[in-house]
Amino acid sequence: MDESARGRAQEVAAGFTETASDYEGAVKYNLDGIKRLIAGLPDGEFPELLDVGCGTGWSALTFIARYGSRKVIGVDPASGMLDVFRGHAEKFDDVEVELIQADVMDMPVPPESVDAVICTMAMHWFPDKAGAVREMAARLRPGGLLAVLAGGEGVENEYRELMEGIKPPVPAHWPALYDTAPTSERQMLGFLEEAGLDPVDIWIERRFRQTPVDDFLERMRVVASHLSQDIDSEELEAHQARIRDAMLAKAGPRGFEYHFSKLYAVARKPA
Repeated sequence: MDESARGRAQEVAAGFTETASDYEGAVKYNLDGIKRLIAGLPDGEFPELLDVGCGTGWSALTFIARYGSRKVIGVDPASGMLDVFRGHAEKFDDVEVELIQADVMDMPVPPESVDAVICTMAMHWFPDKAGAVREMAARLRPGGLLAVLAGGEGVENEYRELMEGIKPPVPAHWPALYDTAPTSERQMLGFLEEAGLDPVDIWIERRFRQTPVDDFLERMRVVASHLSQDIDSEELEAHQARIRDAMLAKAGPRGFEYHFSKLYAVARKPA
């Protein structure tokens, strides 16, 4: 990983450490998506699991509840997320839990050492997505399963367009994030094939939502606080106030209307 990418990854990790205690309460739709991903996976036995960008452990809990895995390795660069995961670890009856603070590109996990890898709502933050898939694939034993859930193409276009139209402008890197974060089905197919995996299923789930403005902005605070780390607090409050006013002006009686896309991908490593 080059120094620029490493710096961006560290910024994201610092942001999630800051908001880790609020994460699960702010991302209920992500938690529902994780349930649908795990429920849609093929049957099998996966005694050893690697959860990349493991966050608070919700995905691992859901996977273990279905498959009865005996060991989980959780990798996340955000120490605060791992702290919350540790608090959940008591729910893992008879499961060995190993938590590692590391980036996906620097995981101290041996090659071909696990039966399944999951990565949920983390991949869109990886600067090198193709490289991240290669790193995850390398940890799979032959016949192992990779399952990914990420932000999909077209996510929150309404919010992006709103930010782009605000005067005076908000920081340009806020709406520009949507140029690089979401992933299309075709991109994901390429990542999987380049990593030597056999795609099993790739799909996008697109949903229309009406959300109270303050609830939407709270979620953005929790998942994207790293975008504001270098902004003076007074300036940040001014930007946030303009965004909130613009959203309230555009919102309907049921809240701010937007579309959210989630990309799901499942692949196997050839036996």
